[in-house]
Amino acid sequence: MEKKQFELFDQVALIKTSFIKDGWATVYQSNKAEVDTQIYCNIVHDEYLTEYLDHHNWMIEPGREGRPSIISRGGQQSSYHAFSENGIEPFLYYKFFTHNKEKYIDVSEEFINYFHLYETGSSKQNRTYFFTDENGDLEEAIKIEAELVQVKLRFLMEYISVRNVHFTVCFDFMCMSSEKLSSFGLEEKYVPFNDEHTHYTHLIRVLPFTGAGELQSWIHGKVIIKNMESRRHSYWFDAGSEDFASFIIGYDQAGDLDKVSSDSEEHKFFTLTYFSKTVLDKYYNNPDKYKVSGYCGREDARNYIFVLDLLDKFTKRAPASEIEPLINSFQDGVMTYSAWNPSDTALSWAGLRNTELMNWNLLAEKLGTLTVNLNELSWFEPGMVIEEYLLKIYSSSRSILNKKHGHGIDQLFQPGIRERMADQYTQVYLLEEWLKKKPEHELWPIAQELKLQIASFKAAQPSGNEQGTTTLSNVVPAVAKFDGKEKTEFQNFIAAYIQTNSASTSKNVVTVFEKICDQLTEVPSFNDAEVKLSFQTILYQSLVFLKLRMDHTKKNHPAMGYLFKSSKNALESALQEDYYTYMSAQPALGDLQTETMDVASGRADVSFNFGSYRIFTEVKREIDDCSFDNLCKLYLGQVMEYGNTSAKLGILLVLDLTDKSHGVGSFESQVKHQISSAPSDQEKRGVVIIKVPGNRVTPSAVKKSQYTTQIRN
Repeated sequence: MEKKQFELFDQVALIKTSFIKDGWATVYQSNKAEVDTQIYCNIVHDEYLTEYLDHHNWMIEPGREGRPSIISRGGQQSSYHAFSENGIEPFLYYKFFTHNKEKYIDVSEEFINYFHLYETGSSKQNRTYFFTDENGDLEEAIKIEAELVQVKLRFLMEYISVRNVHFTVCFDFMCMSSEKLSSFGLEEKYVPFNDEHTHYTHLIRVLPFTGAGELQSWIHGKVIIKNMESRRHSYWFDAGSEDFASFIIGYDQAGDLDKVSSDSEEHKFFTLTYFSKTVLDKYYNNPDKYKVSGYCGREDARNYIFVLDLLDKFTKRAPASEIEPLINSFQDGVMTYSAWNPSDTALSWAGLRNTELMNWNLLAEKLGTLTVNLNELSWFEPGMVIEEYLLKIYSSSRSILNKKHGHGIDQLFQPGIRERMADQYTQVYLLEEWLKKKPEHELWPIAQELKLQIASFKAAQPSGNEQGTTTLSNVVPAVAKFDGKEKTEFQNFIAAYIQTNSASTSKNVVTVFEKICDQLTEVPSFNDAEVKLSFQTILYQSLVFLKLRMDHTKKNHPAMGYLFKSSKNALESALQEDYYTYMSAQPALGDLQTETMDVASGRADVSFNFGSYRIFTEVKREIDDCSFDNLCKLYLGQVMEYGNTSAKLGILLVLDLTDKSHGVGSFESQVKHQISSAPSDQEKRGVVIIKVPGNRVTPSAVKKSQYTTQIRN
């Protein structure tokens, strides 16, 4: 980790912008990555502003908006209040429910009703509010995603101004590191920052309670967006009057479109202007009625239109079938342009346009090949793909167009490349192998950067504990999807993976694994080569999961706290989430999902999807009797039922909350397999039962009577 990142340098710069960019204000954001980010917002009344800026507390937080509230003060009778805090009110509402796993953000109805906003979207987590102007054209006013909410600044400024209130964007940024402070050249500090718009504190310290010397860099505070007195009596429904046509040249400080009149004396020469998005949309959305083109008889202009369309298609992950025609059209256009506009070698500047088009032509050719490669499960010649296409496109602004790396079109390509490769574990493996073999290659730093960004992207993805959610995609595609050549690549990966991990596998795990697999041969599904490999992979990782949970301490692994004795019994969902999080990080486990509906007319806790078949893990908890006989009696039928239309193999994972004062028992005693068949169906089915010991105490607290002691003379 770099010093700038740990010091939250970029986040401080973001605070200085008041979270405003290109006419939009970010009013909510929540994500966990290398820098945990939480952004929220509130409305602050004018008379309370000075007091509110005296401290860095938010007062209102997501999920605790306090609208409405029942409040009792000083022993008085409880009473109803529209807001829980004086002088402050929520603008967003974080909605969650006790018996429904759906979560989403709602926006103040007063704001929506004031502008008569129209809502549309595919779900509560992905929707947009539109403002309708006097011409009937739609303009985006609010954009809502699962972890991001943005409001167009011009609407926000009008709203707070006509109400004579102010808007606060609250923020919390935290970065953790296992480095030493001295390696950053820093010392522990607590720095408050306060001016007329901003109040926050920046804390850098060694955490005292982890025992591992972990570092924390933490910024917590808020920034005020004040209303504008000039806008307090300016309303969206006021009729406007303009004697001359005006043109858009950007955004002003209030978030309104910055326009210049056609009779302006200030802009006498060429000035970059923009079309209104609503105007363009009206034409683009009616292709039968209108044709939009930037081509006015100039082949170079037509070529740039192809380039822009090509860049747009690639960043949106369009298939090769849509990209290839664009590349062919562009290459034809380049040839036509070159034929009609030969470069004059005597005038160096006259050939610049030709050179630029040749560079774009090279980029388009490589982009087309890379699109095909990124959709393949493996690469026949990985060295050529990585060196000639992947890394050169990933760093295209530097190595193709000779621009400064990180400030050009590479910023368009990089998100799409790392997202696609995160889907293909085999491609990541080939990249890692290339890094090991080519440390002296000039593109090695680019490859290392790509590897780290893929890992960062995958780490930032949701844990998948929402109902019906799915991981980004398969970590490694199902074996059934490989043809002969691709399967060889996959087997190479498996061989390397086994070589790396088998030496460190516990003998207990190996013994139990072999015993179960030997006896599962009675189950027909287990004798199918593809199903067998899939189930063995799930079984192996489940056994390793059990071993780690039996070994880990609460001190070194706080997330394991649910396995130790406390005043309240842990919930079944704690084990399910822990199991899902662990398994989603392991290779070759198919498409991993939780709370999958429509399985044997029910809902399965964890499912591993391999295309033509699925394997399920059912998660339970038991407080009173966790004997295998009782678990079979209670839950075996349910697990077997999930295999009605798929592989006749499954896992029953049970959180054992019975008394552990005499110890938890051996690893081997926690696992048992059961081979059974339904009364109406004689086909044998196999279920592996794994008990994860909970309600545990430390070894020093285990009572001695658990063990038989022999004293020898």
